[in-house]
Amino acid sequence: MAVVTGLTATRMLAIEAASVVSGTVDNETGHLLLTTHDGTVIDAGYVLGTVVDATDTLKGIVELATPTEVATGTDTTRAITPAGLASVLSGKQDADTDLTAIAGLSPAVNDVLQFIGTAWANRTMAQLKTSLAITEADVTGLVTDLSNKQPLDADLTAIAGLSPAANDILQFIGSAWVNRTMAQLKTSLAIAQSDVSGLTAALALLAPLAGPTFTGTVTLSGRQVITPDAISISGGNASIDASSGNVFAIAATANFTLANPTNPTDGQVIHLRITQDATGSRVMTLGTAWSAGPNTVTLSTAANKVDHLVAMYHSGAAKWHITGFLAGF
Repeated sequence: MAVVTGLTATRMLAIEAASVVSGTVDNETGHLLLTTHDGTVIDAGYVLGTVVDATDTLKGIVELATPTEVATGTDTTRAITPAGLASVLSGKQDADTDLTAIAGLSPAVNDVLQFIGTAWANRTMAQLKTSLAITEADVTGLVTDLSNKQPLDADLTAIAGLSPAANDILQFIGSAWVNRTMAQLKTSLAIAQSDVSGLTAALALLAPLAGPTFTGTVTLSGRQVITPDAISISGGNASIDASSGNVFAIAATANFTLANPTNPTDGQVIHLRITQDATGSRVMTLGTAWSAGPNTVTLSTAANKVDHLVAMYHSGAAKWHITGFLAGF
């Protein structure tokens, strides 16, 4: 005879705790996982049976493709996700009718693309030139610009690349153009005195001549201006340096002696212009080197009167021979 055991509260709670309340299949392992009332998870084992890979006609297991595999586009077993597809599409040109038409053309070397009428076409240079119908007027500005261009030259290109400073010169040294300073050029020239002897002689001719000597016939054109040397009375004497000129102006501001001229030259002729001051009656006495010969030399007495005396030096007698005297101008 069977023994019947009564259900106690404890037994009832134990049964309730062990009761299965939910179950799921693990996608990675294919096992059935059961969860009891008290939270215990029970692995019921593999429940999927034999699963095949999915094909384009059969459901099954698939592996997700990486963005690289999506971009390659040759894998036939992996599935594309939205993220993988977006990564590929981000590098693609949006569909465009113009681009599609251009992609369908087959241009040759040097062809250009031109939209003719309502369609894109590839044109040769000759066809483009015909379409442009270029005339002389269209290239006038270009011709002008080209006329101002220097033909390409290696020397000019090298010179254009230099950066000379103030006063530099260009010199071709060795096999290249360089800019040189004046000091560098002077060193390179190594100028000696013999190199400039001719130049020195030429420059000497340009300088004022202190005592030129002329031989033969000297022909002068135009006027010859001789500025009188001004002689003033000092210590009762009117002193003349014959080497300073040939014309002298004496201001008679007191009685004076016409002193013997210094530095005379044989045959030298001098002309004296003697002017009385506003008082007048100034008396001139001749020095020992002056000889009037048969002439009488007496100054005018009226105020501001002018007298002229001309004399030639005779070195043999050491005398100035007075060859002319006119008074009262």
